[in-house]
Amino acid sequence: MATNAIIESNPFEVSFEDKSHGEIIKNTIKDMVQFTKSIVVDSDSSYKKITSLYRQAREWKKCIDAKRKEMTEPLRKQTAVINDKAKEFTDPLDSVIEMANSKAVKYLRLLEEIKNKEDEELRQAASLFDATDELYIPPMEKTVRGEGAIAVTKTEKDFKVLDLSKVPMKYLMVNEEAIKRDVKLGLSEIPGLEIFETTKTQLRIR
Repeated sequence: MATNAIIESNPFEVSFEDKSHGEIIKNTIKDMVQFTKSIVVDSDSSYKKITSLYRQAREWKKCIDAKRKEMTEPLRKQTAVINDKAKEFTDPLDSVIEMANSKAVKYLRLLEEIKNKEDEELRQAASLFDATDELYIPPMEKTVRGEGAIAVTKTEKDFKVLDLSKVPMKYLMVNEEAIKRDVKLGLSEIPGLEIFETTKTQLRIR
């Protein structure tokens, strides 16, 4: 691979919307990846090559991001306008959906209360004739049909925390973002945690 050509050239001076030009760019980047994998940095010369390649990769990535923003900005603005216009209609419709669902649920609860009352009256009547064992009370329907919609009742398992100290460790999560934020602000001790320094070396474009 001609590394000098890669390091010195900038294919993004020409728009990458051109398919044939795009293929050239992809192939060039593949060559860069292969070269980066294969190069052994054990001398001044190889160190200069890898740092030069790093600089070129960063600059090319910056060019791609600039092109992407340039191409998508009109679409982003147009999408924002369309979304805002749609929300003028969907927001009040969401309100209708929420209120209708709430009122339908209240009605279903009313039906359940009525049925429970009727069931209890049947049990009391059956007990007068010692027929409680023979009494069959059908369960309440899980679907209630309306005009254009069906209310479906289903049972799902949920939970609430009663005593956090008894919850097994595998269900608990550490808030890493909060810890990193507080450590960055100067907190040096957190019970159960060890706070230490790590040193990282990273290339930067000069």
